[in-house]
Amino acid sequence: SHILMKEDREAAGLVQAAMESEGVRILTATEVSQARVIEGKKWIQAGDLAIEAEEIFLSFLRQPNFQSLNLEATGIKFTNKGLVLNDKLQTTNPSIYAIGDVAGGYPFPQIAHCEAVVAVKNALFLPMFQIDYRGIPWAIFSDPQLARVGLTESQAKRRFGDDIIVSREYFKNVEKAQMCGETTGFCKLVGLRNGEILGATIVGPQAAELINVIALAVRQGIKVDAIAELPYIWSSFSEINGQTAAAWQLQRVRSNSFMRNLWENLFHWRRYWKR
Repeated sequence: SHILMKEDREAAGLVQAAMESEGVRILTATEVSQARVIEGKKWIQAGDLAIEAEEIFLSFLRQPNFQSLNLEATGIKFTNKGLVLNDKLQTTNPSIYAIGDVAGGYPFPQIAHCEAVVAVKNALFLPMFQIDYRGIPWAIFSDPQLARVGLTESQAKRRFGDDIIVSREYFKNVEKAQMCGETTGFCKLVGLRNGEILGATIVGPQAAELINVIALAVRQGIKVDAIAELPYIWSSFSEINGQTAAAWQLQRVRSNSFMRNLWENLFHWRRYWKR
């Protein structure tokens, strides 16, 4: 239904819209049934459309090839998605560990690096260290960039229901973005009502750099309040993180009628007391 299916739908939609505004034609939910050369011209049949093309490229994910390794002899199980691993990155043969693309996850170097740290420590010492993917960020270097850490909004809703708060702020409200004329994009923050950050998505200028602060917070269990209270350098794109966290705090207060009434009564009392 949209490109970048594993990412936040709003963010993916913005990337798609930016591509289309530059003249890229994107056909989603469309099956390509034929590709052939007719009278020296290349054609593809995409749904009901016959499209002439200068070149035809087929893009697909790399698949692990275990056929020559005789893994069955070592007791290692695998599927067409990759090796069967536990959270300590052990295969079904506990003496053998695996990381990277063969693990069947995201094919990003930084994720393989984190997996390597855990696997090496478990192999050298006792197998007591577990991989935690929640705080590992990644980015897609589209224009605008798209970066994410943790859960998307839809993933968080499926797992935690109504016990989440989602806030978003737009680059058009960031002074640095206004100065540079790069106002397309937003930052979305997803957290539990207790302030625990479940995930964040940033689409916009320097998203791959900006996501790292929130990734550190997720990894270290730092709550939304700390991001909101951090004084950000003026003027910089990083202001979007503080604005989004502050919006999240405000939304939490507004959604809690008891706390809202408590603060209002306190301020009424303070005004009366000063008289």
